[in-house]
Amino acid sequence: MLVMPLIILTLIAGVSAIDPGALGRIGAKAFIFYLITSACAIVIGLVLALVVSPGARLSIPGDAEG
Repeated sequence: MLVMPLIILTLIAGVSAIDPGALGRIGAKAFIFYLITSACAIVIGLVLALVVSPGARLSIPGDAEG
């Protein structure tokens, strides 16, 4: 959950350091494409984690059940 804000802030810091005239339309398109693909990856990861429930059947040694 901490990766997405880190990526966005890094991209914003990098883009803000570049002259807007040099960035141009291709830079804006690349930035938008990267944000969309990152959002898709996050959604896929969250859905898979909710469906698979990793670690749900693990038992902790020494856990007093019953």
